[in-house]
Formats: sequence, C-alpha cells, structure tokens
Amino acid sequence: MGVDDQSTLQPMDDTAWTFLDGRIDAVLTTVRAESADRAAQGQALTALITSLG
Repeated sequence: MGVDDQSTLQPMDDTAWTFLDGRIDAVLTTVRAESADRAAQGQALTALITSLG
C-alpha cells in the first residue's frame, strides 16, 4: 500500500481529506459537464490549487 492511498491518508486527517475531496469533486464535475463552462472550471481549479497551498 502506497502512502498516497485513501485508506492511509484519510484516517490521518479526515476533515482535511473530506475538504480536499470536495474540491476535487467540484473540479471533476465542471470538467465532465456536457457544456464547458470555462469560468466555472477555472474557479474550481483555483479553489483546489489554493487549498493545496
């Protein structure tokens, strides 16, 4: 099992894991949308990048 596995990282800080997982979900939702909304994609990516510090 690698150190990047969810089963390893999530128990270390469930709050942070849940927060970042939500940011990632937002990015994936905008990228997978039927009609591209570049502004929404940019906002979601910026929020994720900012969260990663």
